[in-house]
Amino acid sequence: MINNVEIDTVQSHQDTPVQLEEVNNEETRPSFLSSFFNWKTERSHRCNISEKEKTSKKLSLILQNGCSNHDFKTFLIDFYGASLVRDEYFSDKLEFLDPHSCFKIIQQVSQDINIEDINNLFLEYLHSSSDRKIFLYMDIPYIKLFFCSSFEDLPNFWQIKFVDTFKDPLFLACDSKSYCGPITGSFKEVPLYNYYINFKRFNSSLEGTSDEVLYSSKELLAKNIAYADNSILKKGTIVQVFNKQTSEIHLYKLDNSIDALGLNAHIFVPVKKSNQLPAIVIFKGTDDLSGFKRDIDFTGIGKKVYENYAHKIVDNILALGSQDVEIIGHSLGGVDAQRLVVSLSECVLQSAKINQIEMFTFCSPKLDGSTITEWKKCQLELETSKSDLGIDLHYIFHLNDIITWAGSSYLTGDRYSKIATHCFVVASDNLSDINSHHSNKFFKDGRFNYKIDGRTYQVYHSESNKSIDLYKQKIHDRTRTPWIINCISQVFIDPFSRESASKILDRIEIDKVEIERYLGNSRDIYGVISHLYHMALSVFFSNKSNTQVKNSSI
Repeated sequence: MINNVEIDTVQSHQDTPVQLEEVNNEETRPSFLSSFFNWKTERSHRCNISEKEKTSKKLSLILQNGCSNHDFKTFLIDFYGASLVRDEYFSDKLEFLDPHSCFKIIQQVSQDINIEDINNLFLEYLHSSSDRKIFLYMDIPYIKLFFCSSFEDLPNFWQIKFVDTFKDPLFLACDSKSYCGPITGSFKEVPLYNYYINFKRFNSSLEGTSDEVLYSSKELLAKNIAYADNSILKKGTIVQVFNKQTSEIHLYKLDNSIDALGLNAHIFVPVKKSNQLPAIVIFKGTDDLSGFKRDIDFTGIGKKVYENYAHKIVDNILALGSQDVEIIGHSLGGVDAQRLVVSLSECVLQSAKINQIEMFTFCSPKLDGSTITEWKKCQLELETSKSDLGIDLHYIFHLNDIITWAGSSYLTGDRYSKIATHCFVVASDNLSDINSHHSNKFFKDGRFNYKIDGRTYQVYHSESNKSIDLYKQKIHDRTRTPWIINCISQVFIDPFSRESASKILDRIEIDKVEIERYLGNSRDIYGVISHLYHMALSVFFSNKSNTQVKNSSI
């Protein structure tokens, strides 16, 4: 279960000259309304246009040709401000920095900017009390700032615009519309910048299905953010997150982390407080020895360590006061995510105020039998108590990923009427590449990535009994209502027809059977041995074929 997550990279632009657009210095007289509503924009683009152009040209030349260590540090302090530029970014051993090193330092500055920095920067910008050159590229209209006393007061769209300026200033400073940021440092060095750029690409091409868009955004959290080193992922770290309810991007900040004996849980909360937005818990999978030790826990994968720290994770979540919780995990982190669903559901039975739990696991093993028994008991108690808790369980995995075969069973919703279960099942003809099935991303830029070993996918949705009852009620109501009334209702009130509801119910029944087949008990030992045997044959004949091709070419 050792993780070797594939990271999407963007090629460096250092070999391509940065084309600066000619700036028109002719001043035009703005109207009174234009001056009032866009005062900040006018100030940066008209009054300081020569200074802005000079800064852009200098940065472009640095990123093409490199710069001396001292001069680049001086430039960054002038550009970002001394408070954001740390001495540790620069090595005393290097007198000259090539373009690659300059890119890397900008990436490090970008990913280290946290919510406290953003709050302070916003106050400086609001009161025009700083000469940081980066403020020249801000374009927030004055009317948007007029009623703001802090960053949290700023509307969501403009919050993201403000943060974008600091997270990827090169897009603005280099005036290159095609620029999407270089990822030149390794994932371990700049994981947050890596996430930011990949998320930016995701957000710029939302052309996939609703399932692809949703799971693509969660995969970035599960396979990028989760595996960032704890020395980088600190309290106050800012990430952008896609929310399916609002269909918008929102800023989140890291509130707390639990790191113990191979268990890593990161708890994020919205920067802008809202009842619509959930708290997000992200679990890390296996990537070191302590995680591997948890994998071979014979009481259940990762069980002992989780049980020792479950109360700490739960207490941190409940202390937030959030009524909705989203839980995400890859591999071993997916097992921890399932266990947290059980823990929080038991807390609801003890009067904890949680309305909705939504879980996303990627390539997760199954749980042990005793936890599944505990879960079934919890479901019955939730049903008996007539709880309002809604639970959505999402499983995303590859059929040939043997890691997902381990354990007894996944969490399912067979005994509680308010659980909806969803499966995104990936398949391919390649039986041998275990690491690819388990670690390589399923999605790229908001869409499923068909290019890796001929992958395909199938999605199954099993709605909660409560939702099914609503569809049945619609069919019942439409049946008893006169035809002419139904026609009028469908045109002016509710376009949902009896036929539509019937088709959805038929689809749910079919999907429910498939979900039970995929999420039920673990494969029998003979099935596992047979599959491993066929994988070995596949590898053998593949290598033999490659050898023959090589010999024939000689």
